[in-house]
Amino acid sequence: MDLVAEFKNQPRKLQPNLITRGNQLNITNYDGEELFLYVFNLLDMPVLQRNVTSSAINFSTDNLAIGFYVYQLMDRRNYIVNSGKFILQ
Repeated sequence: MDLVAEFKNQPRKLQPNLITRGNQLNITNYDGEELFLYVFNLLDMPVLQRNVTSSAINFSTDNLAIGFYVYQLMDRRNYIVNSGKFILQ
């Protein structure tokens, strides 16, 4: 069974939605397609940009201030494949 084919049309996920500062933010990218993560604060200012090139990536929230954030996961064609929000406490 080809796992990439099995999950090809599954949504990409960023979780959890409620994060304690210093914990990891996890992105699941089932097919491993190159994605770009953009995180914005409530003033719509970009505070984080990362390439996501594997099927799962974790990164620390140590450099983000406590608050409410909006994110977008975009593919190479600049299409938004997922978006949402999370709270850092």
